[in-house]
Amino acid sequence: DYHRTQKTVKASNIFYGRGLHSGVKTGMVIKPLPENRGIRFENISEPGYIPASVDYLDTTSYATSIRRDNLEAKTIEHFMATLHAAGITNLAVKINKEVPISDGSASDFCEFIRKTGVVTQAAIIPEIIIDEPLIIGEESPDGKYFKIEPSDSFSVQYTAIYPEPLGTICYEFRMNSFDDFEREIAPARTYGFVHEMNKLSQMGLAEGGRMNNFILIDKGNVINTELRFPEELA
Repeated sequence: DYHRTQKTVKASNIFYGRGLHSGVKTGMVIKPLPENRGIRFENISEPGYIPASVDYLDTTSYATSIRRDNLEAKTIEHFMATLHAAGITNLAVKINKEVPISDGSASDFCEFIRKTGVVTQAAIIPEIIIDEPLIIGEESPDGKYFKIEPSDSFSVQYTAIYPEPLGTICYEFRMNSFDDFEREIAPARTYGFVHEMNKLSQMGLAEGGRMNNFILIDKGNVINTELRFPEELA
């Protein structure tokens, strides 16, 4: 059976935080949607919405963002990962153009979704079936590439290659439940490098970065915190 039931949240709720790139203290309002509506991002001061679809992808540099005309939804990656892990397929999300963060991880989003509650809907949604290997880039030990292969379950194997002393970091995650995501992936925080800070500032980014909401790396060393687990960067 390559179908699953659609889901939404039990009630509306508000999440407070700060925009990682804008630096603005802000909130995010979520509310349930009926079946077959999808995940939609709305802006506070503009009418309309952006479907959370690759068709509206704006950038993945420094943050994953989507855009539709004058509407924007920035830094959505942690929240979207949480929604996927929780199986939520129908949701309205109203933000001030950027999803707020807390400690730079998805852990507070998991707690937020658990407190709000998830409702199983009657409709089913077809899965995307991978029936042959697909690859972007050139597969090599030290190259950048992305490969998808058929599998009976959902798993991700990721290798990050950094200069020493960080070196090569590998992690494999297999998700059978929301608990798996909450335990293994959600605690991992956003990270950045000292040599990128000036460039990011000139681009108007990372204005919300604080010593307690991301991992700062300089010359291959983490300088502002302790890693939560050895493979946190991967």
